[in-house]
Amino acid sequence: MNLMRNLQFATIQLDFQLPLHFNLTYSAEIETTWERPIMIRASIFRSFKSMFDILFEHCKGKWPFWLSCQAIVCPVSNEYKAYGEQTVKHQVVAAGYYADMDYSYRTIEEKVLKAQLAQYNYILVAGEEEATTGKVSVQVRDKKEPLVLTIQDLIEHFKEEVDNFH
Repeated sequence: MNLMRNLQFATIQLDFQLPLHFNLTYSAEIETTWERPIMIRASIFRSFKSMFDILFEHCKGKWPFWLSCQAIVCPVSNEYKAYGEQTVKHQVVAAGYYADMDYSYRTIEEKVLKAQLAQYNYILVAGEEEATTGKVSVQVRDKKEPLVLTIQDLIEHFKEEVDNFH
């Protein structure tokens, strides 16, 4: 990425051709002298394609939390699907955030790898220890060490991440 490049989204253009094409005129005074107008065109986001191109390049394909698939719940086994869905996912979604659930019969390692490849910002692992303590093991994208948080602390962390985004 060229760090010296200026990003340009909005443009304002003076258009002399369209008034000519549509034969537009106006009278500036009470007299019958007719003038040719100049159109001013504003493009707020130069184009959506350009906007997304710049966003892709800036984020390097890793969307910020507020714009991405925010979290996925990965139960360790079928035994913990109910805790993962009814407790973890339900509370995250009720707080206004997006969360998927991996219902597959894969191993936990395969579920986590699949979620990492899909670029989820947060991978929430629900197993025996988490169900017993009412917590969730949190793997943050691009960080090695998982966190163990209460669901309420996780929701507070999500809120801080949204609030602190610049």
